[in-house]
Amino acid sequence: MSRVSVIVPVYNTGRYVEKCIRSIMSQSYRDIEIVVINDGSTDDSGEICERLAAEDERIVYIPQENRGVSAARNVGLERATGEWICFVDGDDWLEPDAVERMAREVAEAGCGSTDAEDSRVETGVELVVGYPDIIITDYFVDTPTRSYEESFFAERTARDFEPSDNDELAANCMVRMGFANMRSITALGVPWARLIRAEFIREHGVSFDIDVVKMQDALFMTELLGVGARVVYRPGATYHYRQTMDSICGRYSPDYMDKADRLLRAYRAYIRRSGKDSLRGVYYARKFSFMMEGIKFIYVLDETGLSLREKVEGTGRLIRGVHFSRRARTEMRPYLRFMYRVAGILGRLHMYGTIYMMVWAYYEYKNLRRR
Repeated sequence: MSRVSVIVPVYNTGRYVEKCIRSIMSQSYRDIEIVVINDGSTDDSGEICERLAAEDERIVYIPQENRGVSAARNVGLERATGEWICFVDGDDWLEPDAVERMAREVAEAGCGSTDAEDSRVETGVELVVGYPDIIITDYFVDTPTRSYEESFFAERTARDFEPSDNDELAANCMVRMGFANMRSITALGVPWARLIRAEFIREHGVSFDIDVVKMQDALFMTELLGVGARVVYRPGATYHYRQTMDSICGRYSPDYMDKADRLLRAYRAYIRRSGKDSLRGVYYARKFSFMMEGIKFIYVLDETGLSLREKVEGTGRLIRGVHFSRRARTEMRPYLRFMYRVAGILGRLHMYGTIYMMVWAYYEYKNLRRR
């Protein structure tokens, strides 16, 4: 049994997947298994994965019909034998010593291992079992023109979070607030740039919801935090998050709100099931954020030739179709960024053209900043 299982879901990433898997194969921490799930790729991803699996016996290659990234990750969790789980997306890659550095930090944060005698690997790192349950690190953002280091947290200072922090950590999986880095390209809810204790996942029966196609990883991380995961943060980037021009600029998505609604239904069900009423405001804030993002993905990025007037009218219909009670507006207010608070006021004044132009201008600004 390997100490760390690296799970790689792959779907049509033939241009990037070899770099991804080789970055794992060449890790300085050698006691790993690499579980690669080919989720029905129609390009040459499968052939590349098979060739690499023939080179390295640590690779477990699993081809399957296309069922989505959640199903692929769940298969990886089922097949993984390691004590720790590391997720890597098929178009991203790891720093050469990423796993070793995270393992070393786990060892330093931990209380000792029940089987420490056989837990040493070539690097000399003793990977303890039992504490913490999750270690989070920083990451690089790699665009077509530049690479820069980013953090999920505003303060890049090592921190062992208290159990009382978990509600705020869970909130930051869906929105940015509190100790979050408000300029981070992604919220805390992604599963990468971290190690997660495998037994903790299995003990609590947490998995990826295959019916949710947007932010399913944020729901997964929220559930882990909701059952008491002990979390530590250690600064220093271990992961490379690739941003293509499509991911920077976004793409027209006429069914965006339908995808968002799947996540919202699952999140609302989780809050009711878990009794985490403290997350109600987060739910409403996420719902409002989806509404604003829907304006971007449906109207700002429109590919059907709508006129500006039609886009503004569509913006109005979208806003009027998302209802918030006075209580909901009060509960979500602490979790909304300033721009969204302003949009909420403009929406109640029916100033839909102003809201559309606000979203358009913010989209253009973000594009310039990220390129």
